[in-house]
Amino acid sequence: MIDDANTVAIFGGDGCRYARDEVIELSKRLKAPVGYALRGKQWLEHANPNAVGMTGLIGYGGAYGAINEAELLLMLGTDFPFSEFLPATR
Repeated sequence: MIDDANTVAIFGGDGCRYARDEVIELSKRLKAPVGYALRGKQWLEHANPNAVGMTGLIGYGGAYGAINEAELLLMLGTDFPFSEFLPATR
């Protein structure tokens, strides 16, 4: 699926706690923006050149736009409950 997608975005949560470096490396390889849930912020925001912020009830437009405009969204370490902020099934 990743190879077939023109654009990929990553959305991470607290489950990325021990995989921070791997998520950032993946985002670099894929040239993918990284959005995150509130509980993923502390693991994925700092020193991440592809970070686009949070989405959800207290999120920002950058993350919402990035994950909704991507052809493929990888949700890593999150069970983000606010489906209205996630892309609709295409």
